[in-house]
Amino acid sequence: MRRDLRLLPVAGATWGAALLGVFAPEAAPWVAGGGVLAAVIAVVFGSVRSSASGSGLSAVVLSAAAAASLAVCVAFPARDAAGAWDGRFIEVTCEITSSASVGRDGRLWVEA
Repeated sequence: MRRDLRLLPVAGATWGAALLGVFAPEAAPWVAGGGVLAAVIAVVFGSVRSSASGSGLSAVVLSAAAAASLAVCVAFPARDAAGAWDGRFIEVTCEITSSASVGRDGRLWVEA
């Protein structure tokens, strides 16, 4: 039985872009912008070439890497806010004793 490894480049590029975004978050906007631009170029110039499948794969790889970098960019404010907590956290363990119901304020409430 042969293994199908066609999604391996997509997974590798996505994980690589996410890893770069975690360790060098200031590079994430550049990776996202470059990935989108390169994917558009691959689609536009890929229709001119005879090998459309290679340009399609490169467009998917670059788009997935750009999406991972964009997710890192979106998480910037929450990351800064978590860094401002200075290591403080709370862990709560409880047992839910009722079903969820909508309160007067529109939020869901449960008894614990």
